[in-house]
Amino acid sequence: MIRKLEYEDFEAASVVLWKSFYQAEKNNHTINGMERFRDLVSPVSLSMNTFDGKFELFGYFQDGELIGVGALKEKKHILLLYVLKEKQGLGFGKKLLFYMEGRCIGE
Repeated sequence: MIRKLEYEDFEAASVVLWKSFYQAEKNNHTINGMERFRDLVSPVSLSMNTFDGKFELFGYFQDGELIGVGALKEKKHILLLYVLKEKQGLGFGKKLLFYMEGRCIGE
């Protein structure tokens, strides 16, 4: 199930985003770059950016567990799209991408 994330989801969203990014990118970024991303996806930052209308967050849930997170900026730019490593290659990211694409074109 895919749905728009609410305040109570931001802690879990932060964990999914950071864990997915770290596993995929830890050898490709400087410590400073890693820290900047970690700050961007902190629960506080997710809350501020969502409530300020800077972006919308969406989550893919499987059996009640958040396994993927995406963010849209201004309903026209995909800002983030991450799926837990152990769930990659199973089509969850593609479904989340298509869901956000539909939001961009008004479906």
